Amino acid sequence: MQGRFKMSAIRDVIVFLEKNPNSDFSFIAEGTGLSNGTVGTQLKYLQQLGCLIKTGTQKRWRYSLPATKQHTKTK
Repeated sequence: MQGRFKMSAIRDVIVFLEKNPNSDFSFIAEGTGLSNGTVGTQLKYLQQLGCLIKTGTQKRWRYSLPATKQHTKTK
C-alpha cells in the first residue's frame, strides 16, 4: 500500500472483529484484505492466547472477541 501505513495483521483482525463480531472466516479475510493463510494464522494465535470466541460448526465457524469489562470511574 503506497503512501499509507499498514497495521500489523493481528491488529487488522482484532479491529475487524471489534467492529464485526460473530464473523465467519471469509468475511474476515474479505473485510481485512488479508490472505486466507494470514487470517488463519492470526485467528489461531488469538485462540491460543484465549482472546477469541469460536462458535458454530466446522462448516461455518464464527469468530468474536470476548466482551471487555467496563470500569466505572472512581472518585
